[in-house]
Amino acid sequence: MKQKFLLREAIMGLFPQDGFSPPQRVMTDKVTTTELEIGKVVTNQPDQGAGASITGDAPKQKLNLAIPKGVDGQSPAPNALSIGTVTTGQPATQAAASVTGEAPSQTLNLTIPQGATGPVGPQGPTGPQGATGAQGPKGDKGDKGDPGVAGDTGLTGPKGDKGDAGAMGAQGIQGPKGDPGAQGPKGDTGLTGPAGAVGPKGDTGAQGNAGPKGDAGAAGPKGDTGAAGVKGDPGPQGVQGVKGDAGPTGAIGPQGPKGDTGPRGTSLYSEQISATVVTAGAKIAVKFASTYTSPPTVDGITSWNNNQMVSGFASDITTTGCNVTVKQSVGTLLLNGSPFTDAPAGVTCRLLVVGS
Repeated sequence: MKQKFLLREAIMGLFPQDGFSPPQRVMTDKVTTTELEIGKVVTNQPDQGAGASITGDAPKQKLNLAIPKGVDGQSPAPNALSIGTVTTGQPATQAAASVTGEAPSQTLNLTIPQGATGPVGPQGPTGPQGATGAQGPKGDKGDKGDPGVAGDTGLTGPKGDKGDAGAMGAQGIQGPKGDPGAQGPKGDTGLTGPAGAVGPKGDTGAQGNAGPKGDAGAAGPKGDTGAAGVKGDPGPQGVQGVKGDAGPTGAIGPQGPKGDTGPRGTSLYSEQISATVVTAGAKIAVKFASTYTSPPTVDGITSWNNNQMVSGFASDITTTGCNVTVKQSVGTLLLNGSPFTDAPAGVTCRLLVVGS
């Protein structure tokens, strides 16, 4: 049977006995871990009493016991040595051992000083995460961060209603010419001005083949309208007459209510491009001065070729250019014809490009 104790001092040899040394006191200069085991167990004479001693050097020592035998002719109970109190002494104090009681029942009491504090052990594993605490008070407002990367262009908001016209203010000093703005919606047609002076008569076009003239009959009831005949080839265009004076400008109508502010869009850029007709009706390839992130909006800017209105129409629009077809108003508007025709060679039109 083995027991381990921390000992600074061992008391060896409590009583004189056969084969044991007289009591000794052994001092150690440091705290060590001592292994204490049962050594010799001898039987003393009846008059010698019980005894105990510790032999050997730390860290491995032996506890030796001496137990007296009974008187001849008697049948005493065998001496039983039991462990009594085991007291922990203060650090740096002396260890002690004592035997109390009378045979055949005695008790071994020990006092063992507390050892020095050992080294810090390794850090234990992290425990489970605790429950989330209550929300703390709102912190102070942080510094303004750096501007983020520009986001994608948002969708164009719906067009607001036209606002009412405000009262005209006094004319201010003319400012510097600004960049061309996006073309606004077409305004209402003004009142027709007085007819201009008749221009000089143009050259007569080539006359078509005349049919034979029939005899005039008596006027009968008006018959049903016959099917339209085949349209003859147009004669060459006569010389354009002088443009009449412009009529007076009509009064400005009342301003409509102000529309709601649309969502803020991204920065837009604009430029004007021009296209000159080489062959009537053929598309003209035009390259933009800037490269846009997406195909821009391209609208024709109305101009005049003498009395004929000229406008360009864009198609096949990309981020770098488009194709332009130039149209010109016809001199005489037919009820069953188009108000525009292909502009002749040499006519130039302008278009407004708006994009991001």
